[in-house]
Amino acid sequence: MAESEEIAYMMQEAQCILGRLLSNGCSATLLMLHDDFGLPVDVILMLLQYAASAGKTSTRYIEKVGMDWAEEEIFSHQKAEEKLRRIAENAKAWHVVEQTLGIAHRSPTAKEETLAAIWVNDWGFTPILLREAYERCVDTKGQLNLSYMNGILTRWHEQGITTLQQAQEEKLRKAAARKQEASAKSTYNIEEFERSGAFDHFNGE
Repeated sequence: MAESEEIAYMMQEAQCILGRLLSNGCSATLLMLHDDFGLPVDVILMLLQYAASAGKTSTRYIEKVGMDWAEEEIFSHQKAEEKLRRIAENAKAWHVVEQTLGIAHRSPTAKEETLAAIWVNDWGFTPILLREAYERCVDTKGQLNLSYMNGILTRWHEQGITTLQQAQEEKLRKAAARKQEASAKSTYNIEEFERSGAFDHFNGE
């Protein structure tokens, strides 16, 4: 700190953001993120602000997030802003899914967060369609199955289904197709049975 005004500034700001004096371990972690992993001071401070807003200010958490950011090459203020924006958007997407599916409030798993971001942010599905997919999933599986629900939503996305009416029409089309297929299969089986000669012994009656 005595040799670098930048490092001294980072430590002072870090104390303000975290609301406590820095332990030797935390100071060493911040120096490691800066010197060994290449995170600039402003990026480290943004990371600390994010951690503080999330209520996760342990040294271990700060170290893990910092190493993740370094791996993602978040070495500029702009990239840090983009990362924080994505984090906020993903959190909102999970909140939509959480509320729509009636999931008790908790932090999502990595898979849940990824799927929620795809469904809501990338594909733009509304709570109404999410609920429809959820109900179909439960009707078939008896419980929430994210992989099965994702299969439904993937199909809708590929087919350009964006409204509940379109989803219901698709369901009717599928039911009609299954009924037609079953009917055709039944007719085919009867014809095969007749060709086998199974009815021949009835001819003399």
